Amino acid sequence: MLFEGTNFYLVFLPVLLALNFFFMFWFFKAKSIEGPERKWLWWQQGIAIGLGGVLLCLWFLLPHTPVLSTFGYPQQAAEIDTPEKLLRHLQETNRALVRTIDVLHVFLFAFVWIFLASIYGQSKLMTKELDTKRATEVEHGGDAK
Repeated sequence: MLFEGTNFYLVFLPVLLALNFFFMFWFFKAKSIEGPERKWLWWQQGIAIGLGGVLLCLWFLLPHTPVLSTFGYPQQAAEIDTPEKLLRHLQETNRALVRTIDVLHVFLFAFVWIFLASIYGQSKLMTKELDTKRATEVEHGGDAK
């Protein structure tokens, strides 16, 4: 679409650099937040914003694929009657598929990373809550189990 003719990594690497600066800012801002629940929610908001930025960039990196839609199919054999026309058609299709696969790889990596980071953050928060609950029970003479 927007960055169709550009190198995938020349566009995506600056986005990753900007994302790194965003998370550094988010990390320093999180230090002033009190309570593990609020801090975890703050991180979830940051992760959602960062993922949204990455997905927006990936959307712009997807090729506009008339070669893969109904408008791009050759309608008659005369449209691909020479080897040059067939080669051009196959190259356009190949470029679109390679770009789409690159975007899909990064999307899957980002989605899995965000999913696992969210599970890790939630389990860390719940462990802290259970430890606090157990400590207060022991302190008040309750059973530690």
